[in-house]
Amino acid sequence: MRRLTIRLFYCLLLLSLLPSSRADNGWEGQILSLIWENDATAGSDKHYTQGAGLSYLSRDDALPGWLKHFSGWIPTVGYDIQAEKYGVGVMQQIYTPENLQTSAVVVNDQPYAGWLYTTLTLQRRGRMSSGIGVIENLKLDLGVIGPESLAEETQKSWHGRQPMGWANQLKTEPGLNLRYNHSLLFSVGKKDSS
Repeated sequence: MRRLTIRLFYCLLLLSLLPSSRADNGWEGQILSLIWENDATAGSDKHYTQGAGLSYLSRDDALPGWLKHFSGWIPTVGYDIQAEKYGVGVMQQIYTPENLQTSAVVVNDQPYAGWLYTTLTLQRRGRMSSGIGVIENLKLDLGVIGPESLAEETQKSWHGRQPMGWANQLKTEPGLNLRYNHSLLFSVGKKDSS
């Protein structure tokens, strides 16, 4: 686990050294995100217990040729594309039952499980004819469920608890998710015309 933490630190350090680009509204430039979700801060350790990840979105219109070609094949839904980004990330999610003190399988509750994956993103932005902004994200997640997700080691290191049932976690399986999100951006308030 210590090696994983050190590797994530170095990835974060390297990504922070990337050249910055000016962004007028926060969307145009590169975006580096660090996600940390942990229910231990609420004094609990059950169900969705922790999530962590590091992701990067490129500056506008920096897509590699093959991805630009792929994006051209995907129809837009009621808007014109004004900008495109690509993104990459690595994420881990940990799930446990409510009762962490038994080594037996806990029936009728969340099983012990971990999900470690890489995510690839295509983001497109634009405006509808009415002027309403649109952001569209297409994501492909590829990863593994089971002991290789390192969920047991992560939970024990970060939560300071020794749950007894990790021997019953879901078995090793590859995972693939294809996700799509289409958001409308409504402006609140009146723009200054000066």
